[in-house]
Amino acid sequence: MRSAFACAICALMLFSSAIADDNLRLVKLTISPAGMPVPAIRYRLTPITRDLRPGNAAALYYRAYIEFQSIEKQLDPRLPSEATFKDRLEAARQASDGIWLDQSIREFPLEQAKLGLSLWSTPLNEVALGATRSQAIWDLPLREGGVATLLPEIQGMRSLARLVALQAKIEIAEGRFNEAAHTLTTLLRLNQQVSESGTLISSLVGIACDGIALNEVEEWIDSPNSPNLYWALTALPNPPIDISIGLESEHSWITADIPYLDLIENSVLSDEQSRELLKRISGFLEMAFSEGTVELPGGVKLPGTSELSQLLPMLATYPSAKRELIARGRSADEVERMPVAQVVVLRWVQEYRDMLDEMIVWGPQPFAESAGALADLDERSMDVGKHPSGHLAALLLPAVGAARRAEVRLQQRVAFLRVIEALRLYAASHGGGLPASLDEIREVPVPLDPVSNEPFIYELKGQTATLRAKSAQATILDQRYEIMVRK
Repeated sequence: MRSAFACAICALMLFSSAIADDNLRLVKLTISPAGMPVPAIRYRLTPITRDLRPGNAAALYYRAYIEFQSIEKQLDPRLPSEATFKDRLEAARQASDGIWLDQSIREFPLEQAKLGLSLWSTPLNEVALGATRSQAIWDLPLREGGVATLLPEIQGMRSLARLVALQAKIEIAEGRFNEAAHTLTTLLRLNQQVSESGTLISSLVGIACDGIALNEVEEWIDSPNSPNLYWALTALPNPPIDISIGLESEHSWITADIPYLDLIENSVLSDEQSRELLKRISGFLEMAFSEGTVELPGGVKLPGTSELSQLLPMLATYPSAKRELIARGRSADEVERMPVAQVVVLRWVQEYRDMLDEMIVWGPQPFAESAGALADLDERSMDVGKHPSGHLAALLLPAVGAARRAEVRLQQRVAFLRVIEALRLYAASHGGGLPASLDEIREVPVPLDPVSNEPFIYELKGQTATLRAKSAQATILDQRYEIMVRK
């Protein structure tokens, strides 16, 4: 089930929002004072609009993924190869697996990583070209394929993102910051264009890959003599990945799976059309009740395998669906003339769209204002299947609260890094010292925590500063920073 898959991605990316301070992951950074570059965004993380070329980035990303798959087949350890080439293949496998991305640049094997990455030059070049294109038209067949639409290319972008991130890590390790900035721009551009491909799953993939990119921004900040990225981070889209596009696309999924959708809403179906609707909608019921039993109103249970047991719950909701349609303004005569299947499915569609529209409205609002409403929507989504008209909503509604937390978690992380870069600016003009409070920073605006819309908590004890969100309950990012200035 697609909605369950989207929830699974969220579960991999998120921890509970109520995290005890003692359990926050500690990130230790040793920073070098760094003044403002000239120009201020000399090291960009976003492309310059005038440098973008006409063309479709998605076509180049597709080419990159096809080439990635072709190379991946050569990495089968069971295939015979010369000893020297075998070492290169093993290094290439490790590069594509992303195992070096979890190691700091002080620990990871630089030369082995360079050897492994060399085999992936063709897909990396295709991705870099794609990031220079002005638009990305993915043309995913959502309206034609519905919930059965497969998205292997979107999931495949994770593999490409790991390779680009490794390239940036190598460049940072070697102090090649111009090249690293260009590579990070490529990665962030890829992630943003993937996120806009038209599904909520795409948005979540983009968010996950942006997390990979920001790991390398942390490596940049932690590296000796690294340039300041305050304005480069400030110039990123806010939020970096916007889930609103993905939420809007959720309306498209049902068009392929429910025939005569416009007719259902605006006229009375014929007997033939009603039979086709029953046949197609049984596929939804099979998804929901393929295991265990089907429970009818009144506590009557039937085996959840036969077509009859799939249709009976649907027919059982007919009386309540009639009443609800009339209460929503349909004439009693029109509703009486509708086939049973049309009455029931129309109410299913209305319930689904009503809740989805609420999610779309609340999704873009500031998190401090919308957190309660989003939690309520998630709770209602879990229970909507108990409502006679909630079967379609139970099958397809996304966990919007979890998706929004993923979005704001990324937004919060960028804000954290902007604060740290503001500290580096301060240190550069104050003899390498850190401020006693964030209020002392006058060089640039200090961002607020986008979760609470309040200042971050900053404490200086001796030579070490800590940075965290205002409270464990408010934090979405499961970490705090411990910062020292390099001597």
